[in-house]
Formats: sequence, C-alpha cells, structure tokens
Amino acid sequence: NYVTIAPAEGTTTGQNHRYTGSIVAVNYGDIISCVNYGDITAEQYASGIVARSDRGNIVDCINYGKITGKGFKPAGICGETKGGTVTGCVNYGDVSGSQYAAGIVALNAATLSNCINYGNVTQTGSETAGGIAGGSTGAISNSTNYGNVTGVNKQVGGIVGSASATVSGCKNYGNVATTGNYDNVGGIVGYTSAAISDCVNHGTVTGSHDSYGGIVGRIHGGASETYTFTNPLDYTTVILKNQ
Repeated sequence: NYVTIAPAEGTTTGQNHRYTGSIVAVNYGDIISCVNYGDITAEQYASGIVARSDRGNIVDCINYGKITGKGFKPAGICGETKGGTVTGCVNYGDVSGSQYAAGIVALNAATLSNCINYGNVTQTGSETAGGIAGGSTGAISNSTNYGNVTGVNKQVGGIVGSASATVSGCKNYGNVATTGNYDNVGGIVGYTSAAISDCVNHGTVTGSHDSYGGIVGRIHGGASETYTFTNPLDYTTVILKNQ
C-alpha cells in the first residue's frame, strides 16, 4: 500500500495528541511525493509529513511549513522511523523542540539517503539535534544540510546529533552550536559509535564546554574499539566560548 496525496495547506495544531503529522499520523505503508505547506505545532512528534513510520518507505516528500514541537521528536519530514527507507526528501521549514529535533527525521531507524535540509533546527531542551537526523540507528548517506543547528545541551551535529550507524557522503554548510554545559558538538556528527566516510563540513562549530570538532564532537567507546574515518574534509572554524 502507498499514499500519494495532493499538497496540504493551512495550520495543524495537536493539543494533547501524541502524534501530529500534516499527511499521516502513524504510517505502515509507503508515502510518496507528498507536500506540506502548513505550519505544525504539537506537544510531541510534530512533523511536516508523518509523525511516526513503523515500516514502509517515505519517498520524495517536501515540507515548507514551520515545525514547533513543545516536547520531543519534532522534524520537517518524520518524527520517528522504525525501519524502511527515507529517500529524496527535502525540508525548508524551521524546526524547534526540546529533544531529537531535526530537519528530516527526529529519531531515525530507517536507511536514509539523498535528503536535503534548508531549515534552521533549534533544540530547546535536554539533548540531541541534527540538520538531517536528531538521533540515528540507521545508515545515513548522500544527504546535505544547509540550515543552522543550535542546541542548549549535548549531542548536536550538522548532519546527525547522535549516530550508531554509518554516515557517508554527507555535507554540512550550516553553523552548529551549543550553549549548555555538555557539548558533544560536531560539524557532521555530535556523538558517534560508527564509521564516518567521505563527509565534508563547511559550517562554523561553536561550543561552550567540551567535546566539539569540525567533523565529530565525541567518539563513544574504549581503547579496544576501532572507528573508521575515511576522507573527511573540514573547512570550518571551531570556536570555544568563554564561560
């Protein structure tokens, strides 16, 4: 089964509902070529296209609306994926929320590729924000972020805030910054336990405490573990603010 829907316009407000998406609240099929122009405001899972996708594919969808999550998992395309793929999606809207804020998918377990984010992403609460994904256990490839990513606390990245799967062929042009006491901020990934390859960062990275870098803020693990970084390119300025 798949969904192809005409563009959605207007404003969607989810009061105390858990899942709020302009096109679909909870998805079990394929969502293809959907477009949202309306602003979305919700307590949790505020999303331009689909709030939660348990399986299936999200393909060539676009969000233009502003996404405001008063709680966690706001995103331009999808609040949370639990599998499937996210391919060729684009977000133009600014996104803000307390945790796992992202331009494309807030908390990602899908295979994500060829997506672009132009919106600014702002994390207002405890942790985790990224231009493409907030947190990801799925592979991310060939995706680009142009928006600024700002957090008040740890795990903030130009592509993904926290990653436990590979990130490859991605580019970040937005500035990345945190203002809290626990940074883990990177031009590509804030915090990772997986390989990073062929990624490029052009944005300025600003931290206020520790663990910040042009490509990766912090690598998780002990001395017995090996992590692979292949062909990273960093054109950034890295700034530590005085506390």
